[in-house]
Amino acid sequence: MDEDIKLSLAGLKFNAKIRGTYALELKEINGTRMISILIGENEANSITMRLNDIRPARPLTHDLIENILSRLQATLVKVVIYDLQNGICVCYLYFLNSKGDLDYVDARISDAVAMAVRCNIPIFIKKSVIDLLDNLANKKNNSTDDGLINVADKTQSVDMNDIDLSKLSDTELNELLLRAIEEEKYEVAAKIRDAINRQ
Repeated sequence: MDEDIKLSLAGLKFNAKIRGTYALELKEINGTRMISILIGENEANSITMRLNDIRPARPLTHDLIENILSRLQATLVKVVIYDLQNGICVCYLYFLNSKGDLDYVDARISDAVAMAVRCNIPIFIKKSVIDLLDNLANKKNNSTDDGLINVADKTQSVDMNDIDLSKLSDTELNELLLRAIEEEKYEVAAKIRDAINRQ
């Protein structure tokens, strides 16, 4: 059986390479490995506001979700990063429904972490996933200078005006290529493909 490894929120840093994105850093609690997930500005702001106990006058999206869950008598219990697909972390948000049954929904990791900090629930990653990320980090092109393991979260729309493709790693270029294709921005995808081929 694939063991769950508990993670802690280690940091949130502005990403200078792609405007409007942040690196969400998660660290193994009983280990030394750390992963860095590219997330959008809105999700980063939502996480930061709750960590700093800043309460807006009206509920933000994640606050609204928390309020709806409360009204439905559902309780969030944990986040599990269970897979890595094309460089993107895939996770489940587990909850107890009003009958006390454990259930889950698929979620972007940025949204799941935003809910985790609101509801004070643990974040886990499957051992097979962190082992895979660790193996990828040992390959020079897939690790950052500070030793973090880079993965992505589907949060940002691809906007070529904000991106200098020559400054991105192979992993980041492949992530952008997937986003461009997903958003049916085929001219953008062609430029990214050409940048990958030049490296």
